[in-house]
Amino acid sequence: MIIPKEFMNILDEHMNLSGIVRSTIAQYELVIKESKLEFFPEYTKHDSSHIEAVLSNARDLIGESLYLLGARDIVVLILSILAHDLGMHITFEGFAKLIQNNKRERIKEIDQYSWEEEWSKYLQESKKWSEEQRQRIFGKKVLVVKKPSQDRNEHSKLDKQFIGEFIRRHHSRMAHEIVIFGFPLANEDYLPFAEGLPYEIKDIIGFIARSHGMNLRSTFSYLLEKHHDYRTPYSIKVIYHMVVLRISDYIHVTSDRAPILYMQNSSFSSPISLLEWSLHQAVKDINQNQEDPETLFVNVRPNNSVEFLKIRALFMDIQNELDVCWAVLGEAYGRYQELNQLKISIRRVRSNLENKWYADSLPYLPEKVRFDSDPEVIKLLVSPLYGGNPSYGVRELIQNAVDACNELKHLYKLRKKRRGYTSEIKVSIFQTGSDYYFQIEDNGIGMSAEVIVNYFCKAGASYRNNNDWKTSFTEDGITQIARSGRFGVGALAAFLLGDRIEVTTKNIDSPKGYSFMASLDDTQIEVNSIARATGTTIRIKINEKVLSELKNQVESNYRSPTDEPAWYAWYVLNEPNFLYELPEDWNREGFNKYYTVIDVKDWRVIQTQKYGSVLWNFDKTHYFHPSLICNGLIISDGYRSDSFYNSYPSMQYMPGVVVLDNEGALPLNLTRDKLDGTGNLPFEKELYQSLILDMLAKLITVKLNTIKFTSETIYFRHPILRAENIVDEDGQRGGSLKEEGSLVLSNRGYCLPYTCNIKKLKTNKMVHIWSKFSQELSFDIYSYLECAMIFDSPLTDSIQMVKNELYEESFIHDFRIDSKRVYLPKQLGLALINGEIKMRRDILNQLKIEKELEQVISITMNNPPPATIDDSFFETKDGLKVDTLIEIFIAPKKFRRFNSNDKEKIEALNKFVEDVLDKCFADEAFIPYELEKRKKRFPRAFDFLAEYIKSDGTCK
Repeated sequence: MIIPKEFMNILDEHMNLSGIVRSTIAQYELVIKESKLEFFPEYTKHDSSHIEAVLSNARDLIGESLYLLGARDIVVLILSILAHDLGMHITFEGFAKLIQNNKRERIKEIDQYSWEEEWSKYLQESKKWSEEQRQRIFGKKVLVVKKPSQDRNEHSKLDKQFIGEFIRRHHSRMAHEIVIFGFPLANEDYLPFAEGLPYEIKDIIGFIARSHGMNLRSTFSYLLEKHHDYRTPYSIKVIYHMVVLRISDYIHVTSDRAPILYMQNSSFSSPISLLEWSLHQAVKDINQNQEDPETLFVNVRPNNSVEFLKIRALFMDIQNELDVCWAVLGEAYGRYQELNQLKISIRRVRSNLENKWYADSLPYLPEKVRFDSDPEVIKLLVSPLYGGNPSYGVRELIQNAVDACNELKHLYKLRKKRRGYTSEIKVSIFQTGSDYYFQIEDNGIGMSAEVIVNYFCKAGASYRNNNDWKTSFTEDGITQIARSGRFGVGALAAFLLGDRIEVTTKNIDSPKGYSFMASLDDTQIEVNSIARATGTTIRIKINEKVLSELKNQVESNYRSPTDEPAWYAWYVLNEPNFLYELPEDWNREGFNKYYTVIDVKDWRVIQTQKYGSVLWNFDKTHYFHPSLICNGLIISDGYRSDSFYNSYPSMQYMPGVVVLDNEGALPLNLTRDKLDGTGNLPFEKELYQSLILDMLAKLITVKLNTIKFTSETIYFRHPILRAENIVDEDGQRGGSLKEEGSLVLSNRGYCLPYTCNIKKLKTNKMVHIWSKFSQELSFDIYSYLECAMIFDSPLTDSIQMVKNELYEESFIHDFRIDSKRVYLPKQLGLALINGEIKMRRDILNQLKIEKELEQVISITMNNPPPATIDDSFFETKDGLKVDTLIEIFIAPKKFRRFNSNDKEKIEALNKFVEDVLDKCFADEAFIPYELEKRKKRFPRAFDFLAEYIKSDGTCK
């Protein structure tokens, strides 16, 4: 390694120091050569040539001040330059040793955490990286950041980049520790650094190496605490060496650091790395041949506007660093004789980029060009976005208040404070003088100065993307609280209520609160410090039009044409607590009718991987019965619920759904009043399966009358079983289904008329019985028949219903009716046969009198098999209660086509139903009437449906 001869001339007068420097360089030159930057394959050169360049730059910077430096200064400067990037040369074995050795010494005066703790923190932080951060580090979209394997052979390129980012962040600390404790080798050893130098001198060397990654002024405190002098401890000009190192390193931007041959033969995955190499290639010359001897002039040729802007920003940073360095040198040495002569040879950096003629000659526009928004556009967007409806303004304010309360509750839980905290939101409309105001106040987390400036007042900036927010409210990359704010437009909606807002707020961790007034026209918002309790209050002066609309919704039977709720009814969960204070002269007819709160603690819960907890219930207490609620707020357009209309069950009546969406993953539109796309729930499969399981749990736990066929025995009531029409051969609902919840009954038990159940019965005959009014049949009918479906009202009350039964060609969805035997009141039957009742000719031609009894006539259609019902049945106590009885003889049918866009979903659901029935009931179809017999016969069913069944065997 080449060291400037001026440095060596000074060193050679002190053979001991010279020997230490030479041996250290020899040892570490080998380390640098063999490391090959394992975790930084795409970085610009950090080999021995870089160290030589920095040493050469250091000699040039020192210039005429060299006479002020002694041998100890030269030792410290050379070795700190050697050490400053050594952390980047660490190998996998050295890195593993570093993070797995919690007992390794650390420099306690400056480092709070061990390497093991720093690595653990880094792993947690990586789960919260934004897409932009992952793109910068990995050079491509990486959806999930995983902890690298401890086996080197299993390391992917992404693993190396991931570890490299950790090392890059901490390589200045590593430099400090390497100088003191040695470089971690593959075995258990550490390679010593500068053996023979006292600990104090090595600490100074390591700290100078470390300082290039620190704020220069922040180094004073460590030097004072550890060495009791920050100017010249042990006669070493520490601050001066820090300045020389950081500027010498900074200005090594020449093309030799990024050879063009390497670029042409290498593939870069990271656009950041590719840009860095390109920037170095753009530098054509660096010189000090200007009229001003303290000016460094750089001649560059950037290839595009990105390089141009990046290089220009780099030169501005170098200039800022030069200004700080000159100021710090003055602060440290300005008052001291001789020491005030410690200077660097560069005070200014200039480039050809400053020349207008050069900029004009470029084939591209060297300006920052990107999409931006004008403040006037914000004003134009707010009203159209929400249709000018002040109700949305209230909703956004409520949402922000709820989010704030949820955040504070979570913080108290983390910090184990304020267990008795009750979140409260107070909404008021009041009059002061001739003016009316809308006000909302919460005792939530409050806003800090950063939140006010960078998020509340900035359209499109969502605080949930902030790393501080993620640190407080995410764990292992999973958000721990429900937060409705997504797009950063909520605060703007407040201006739907008025032209000016007044805000007071205090964050839980801020020593003071803030107040400000703002309108969309303000060019500067004046924020003042105040004393107040934690929380936020927003007050808005409202005009007569807004006042009238808000009042109308409170007083009237309000119903929006677009289905959004009244302004006070957006939020429906029972936490936080809401208090509404309205003017005394307003009547509350509408408010009392529409404002309700729902308690979801007894709702069914579905755990989804992406959307958190989903709860559902057929709740009728809430007037609007909102079909979809996200984090407590009504999604007014609801969700599409007809996907399974042509399935069995039909699911015609769907539940209210509450989504506790911590991740903000539910695909809502910008105004958050409808689902994106088709309106289908993204978890509809899980929801519908849960509905099926709930229905089956109720089916096996239902209490039945085992003596008489009451309505509870013959009909199973569940909201998803509401269809009255069957799915015909064209895949559409057409003919009569009797009632979807009608049970198939037998002396062996009951079952739903699912296709798989009918197949298990291995019968081709079903019996439909209609009883006379208020006539309950007994179980004695099983002496005469089985596989019956009973209906507790007379069919013959409606001639059209009788005809419909004669016309019916299908039994449930997958069976056709081949033939029928109909037992009717004799007079009605003869009227049908004689053509006294108008009906389809093809059906009339099929009717034949089979038998006439005293009160009943038997009519056949399409030559059914012989009768199995004894004539004496109609003389029994139960037979006399029968209005109409129809034997139907069935056979499987094939659909000609399935005219539905939801075919695959329907078939999948039907398959799910069949699979669950098989798991629960195996080859049996009938469920015993007595609950205890059910438990003994079908223990697997009760186990499988345990989530939906109480411990006492009843349905939850």
